[in-house]
Amino acid sequence: MGEPERKGLGNAKFTNAFRVINFELFAKPNKGIMLFGAICITGCFGFFLYLNMTHEGTQKKQFGRKGSRWDE
Repeated sequence: MGEPERKGLGNAKFTNAFRVINFELFAKPNKGIMLFGAICITGCFGFFLYLNMTHEGTQKKQFGRKGSRWDE
């Protein structure tokens, strides 16, 4: 009747190197940081989408075999 049995990673013993390398396993989730990260990732994807939509007409799209000057 000592300690209650811990589930998951609580039973295992880890070295400090493992704890440093796998920090995400031991840190408490921080909702503010997660929200900030989700907003940043969404902003990056939105920016790429904006660039793709606005610059689509300026690029030449050629499909097929590249011809030579002798083919003219």
